[in-house]
Amino acid sequence: MKRTFLFLIPLLFSLGLQAADANATKANTHKVKAAPFHITIDFKGTFAAAKSHPIKLRPEAWAALTVARDAVAHGTQVSAKDVLVNLKTDKLEKKIADSQLALEVAKLDMAVAKVEYAFATNNAALDKTAAIRALARLEEDFERYEQKTKAFSETSAKFSLTSSENSLSYIKEELKQLRKMYEADDITEETEEIIIKRTQHAVDRSLHYLERSRNSTEATLMFSLPREHVDMKDALTRKQLVTGKTNVTHEEKLTKLKLGLRRQTIDLERAEEAHAKLQSDLKKMTVRAPANGVVYYGKFSDGVWTGQKLVKPRLRKDGKLTFGEVFMTVVEIRPLRIQGSVAEK
Repeated sequence: MKRTFLFLIPLLFSLGLQAADANATKANTHKVKAAPFHITIDFKGTFAAAKSHPIKLRPEAWAALTVARDAVAHGTQVSAKDVLVNLKTDKLEKKIADSQLALEVAKLDMAVAKVEYAFATNNAALDKTAAIRALARLEEDFERYEQKTKAFSETSAKFSLTSSENSLSYIKEELKQLRKMYEADDITEETEEIIIKRTQHAVDRSLHYLERSRNSTEATLMFSLPREHVDMKDALTRKQLVTGKTNVTHEEKLTKLKLGLRRQTIDLERAEEAHAKLQSDLKKMTVRAPANGVVYYGKFSDGVWTGQKLVKPRLRKDGKLTFGEVFMTVVEIRPLRIQGSVAEK
């Protein structure tokens, strides 16, 4: 630290007071006149390069800074771009290969995500439209069922029973008339017997069909139609709930799809950034001279070289360098300057 002090005015003032005191006691006194004067001191200085370049490593992603072979020796004169030290890169290169593969996968995932997003977006819109349309159709069907279909089904069931009853009545009457007819004509008894039996069988079948029709009509009126009505009403209610849910969650689904696509985009950006950092670090593993000059181990601070004994072993093969540590300095030979310090006192 340099300090400059001007003692001229206080000194003259002090000397003036002393002169006044002297005049008061002595007649013959030297009179002090105001004039410039200089104070000269000596201190130690060190010749130093006006331009120096500290060498340190600050990789963005890679932490293993292992020296591959001995660095340039201390005191070596180098030119700009000369290699100062090489670091091992085999593991870093494998990491870059893995990163490249991860980047390609991320790109493919992104392409797939875009296609899936477009498909899902369109599909969600179609689902919403289809749900609304299906509900409208079901409401129409249920309304028609209550207004027409249910009553018609009941009428059909009753008509089926009536039809069976009429059929039985017809066939019974036919059997009755046949018997009257056969009793009055001369047809052989054998033929008469066959026709009577056939007609009797028809009567029996009609009786069976009538019983079946009665059971079917009863089941239709008491069970099938009421249950069908309840089922259709439940289906309509469920469809209304599903359609309501679809409408309510439609925007949320689209937002979720957008967030998924955004996440894929961020993953791709991060993969690209990580890969770029590794590639940048690979270039830093070959340390080159930034300018023409002389290599010094350690760093120059306040006129003193420090750290040479600590970094020298690290600059040999398999040595470990520290992130951000200045392990050598390239100093330009010209111009030079003298650097030193003056005590405050």
